[in-house]
Parts: sequence; C-alpha cells; structure tokens
Amino acid sequence: MSYDLKFIYGSRLEKYNTLKQKSLRISKTISLLRLLVFLLAVGLIYFFSLIDSISGIISTILLSAGVFIYIVKYHSRILTRKKLQEAFIKINKNELDALKGDYSKFDNGEEFNDPEHPYSADLDIFGDGSLFQFLNRTSTLIGKMKLAERLKNPFLKADEIRESQEAIA
Repeated sequence: MSYDLKFIYGSRLEKYNTLKQKSLRISKTISLLRLLVFLLAVGLIYFFSLIDSISGIISTILLSAGVFIYIVKYHSRILTRKKLQEAFIKINKNELDALKGDYSKFDNGEEFNDPEHPYSADLDIFGDGSLFQFLNRTSTLIGKMKLAERLKNPFLKADEIRESQEAIA
C-alpha cells in the first residue's frame, strides 16, 4: 500500500513539476510578447505622427490596446494555472513527507486543545504529533473546525457512524 502511494504521489509530483516548468516558459514568452506589442505600438504611433496620419495613430492605439488586453488576460490564465500547479506540487510533497512519518507540514489543531476535555490531552488529540495532525487534510476553517469537533465528540452509536459514512460516500 505504502509503495503504491509513494508511486502515485511521486508520479503526480513529477507531472505537476513538468507542467509548472511549461507554464513558466509560456509565461516568459508572453511577457516578451507584451513588451514587443507595446514597443511596436509606440513605434507605429511615432511613425504615424511623423506622417501626420491621425487615422493611423487611432487605429494603432485601438488595435494594440485590444491585442495587449487579450495577451494580458491570457497571461493571467497561465499564471492562475501555474499557481494551481504549485498547490498540487505542495500537496503531493506533503503527502510524500507524511508517508515518511513527517506530518509537520499539516496543521496540528493546537487552538482546539481544551484542558477541560476529558480525554483530548491524554490521547494527544491536538498539538504536535497529534491525531488531528495525522488526519488533517482540511483547507478551510469550517473543515478544520468540523474535524476538531468530531475528534472531541465522536459518534457513539453504530447507526450514526453508518449515516455519516453514507453521507460522505
């Protein structure tokens, strides 16, 4: 099982690193293209101003502005894709570390530690090396709070457990 997961996370890590490198190359190319469009527009505007062609100046401004805006929007999509790829890289690196027993990259839920709770301190439910840190893969505050609540107040009846499992599945 562990080998399969190492292979899966390792393959994904390699895949997303490759995709990220491709996105970086595209991003650099687009940056140069934006500069080229701007310089070309300035050059054409200068040229049309020398020959007193108002229609040439206006056409150049409108056309280059349209092309520039399109390129900026496309560049934004590439940068968003790169951010997503970086997030996937981080997730897979963290999971590979977890397979090696290093859960330090995951939130430990220390803020949910309650000294008045009957068993959370004894069973290391929260804090470094805790059950919360071992299980936690949440990315939202609500998810984190729900996990902490479930660890503090587990289901006590079999039908509650089954109901919860069916809701998740």
